Amino acid sequence: MKSTLLILVMALCYFQSPEVSGGTDSSLPSRVVAKSVLSVRYSPSPESDEVFQLFPGMDFIPRESIVQDGTIWYRIRVGYHNYWVEDGKVESGVNGQEGPSLPGNHVPEDDYKIVVDKARRAMYLYEGEKLKKTYEIGLSFVAGQKVETKPIKSGSTYLIITESGRIKAVPTIPSSGFKGIEAIVEADRQKKTLTAYYPSYDILGKGEIYPIDRRIIVNNYSVWFDYDHFNVVSNKDISPKERAQDKRTPEGVYFVATIKPNSKYGIDPDTRENEPSLLLSYPNQYDAWRGLKKGLIGVDEYVKITIAIENGKVPLQNTPLGNFIMIHGGGNTDWTAGCIALSNSDFKDLLRYVHQGMIVEIM
Repeated sequence: MKSTLLILVMALCYFQSPEVSGGTDSSLPSRVVAKSVLSVRYSPSPESDEVFQLFPGMDFIPRESIVQDGTIWYRIRVGYHNYWVEDGKVESGVNGQEGPSLPGNHVPEDDYKIVVDKARRAMYLYEGEKLKKTYEIGLSFVAGQKVETKPIKSGSTYLIITESGRIKAVPTIPSSGFKGIEAIVEADRQKKTLTAYYPSYDILGKGEIYPIDRRIIVNNYSVWFDYDHFNVVSNKDISPKERAQDKRTPEGVYFVATIKPNSKYGIDPDTRENEPSLLLSYPNQYDAWRGLKKGLIGVDEYVKITIAIENGKVPLQNTPLGNFIMIHGGGNTDWTAGCIALSNSDFKDLLRYVHQGMIVEIM
């Protein structure tokens, strides 16, 4: 009986997955980040075939390190397979920031670029480094809910956000008695300022002051002021997209992969014909790497996606990472399934500056 148990224990130890047992060496870094484009190979040798590439900012967990001909190699595990990465092109224990996923990784200085701020529900059009236009946008129907307060035309208007989520605008506020109030925003037309207060019981406290035309984040709300009323968006779920059907908008650097004519989203306000839509290059390399590490896609799909991005093409649109992330018209409330929507008139204006390959940064 004892000998049988011993054999069973030895067998369990022998067949234990490297995913479980790897990376326990105290000398190994807990996390490694690529500093440049590097090759992932079948074996720890520069002569070994390249399986795929990692890009700057991509991180991985080393499971083992060995020295081969004076070079340190890290073993990494993707799915059920082991691969090797050469040291010297990585940084240990660094909180890497993912680099841009652009065709050629180059943005012409005199070109237009789109920056999308999901929390503020704002799209900024830049010409080089100069801000040229600002558009109001909508996201997915799971992202939040927009509220427009009643107009108040007095000198100052106060927005009150309660802990229970009630939102209202009033011409004055009391000097005390702030129990149950999460935040107060004052719009002062004369000073042209927005001041955000976070009261505590009977103390209003010192506010944070911004220009009156600024979109500000107040706790979990995006707030901006339009002449006589506030716009408030509750940021319910604006997390980055991870997989199909999660109804989220991705975050990262993308490009306009193609301009699709006659979209079913949006009507030209002048001709009453269907407006086009802008298909973005989602998933990019970094979306693909996260998906590969989580087992959502395989190495072949990862390679096809990264090659498409490097060549400025449309990446795979039939994987569990999701697809068809677009910028289009149809209205700037939160109603899409993960796309970025503008009013029909704003989208028509945006089209004057758009071209295929144009950079779109989403944050």
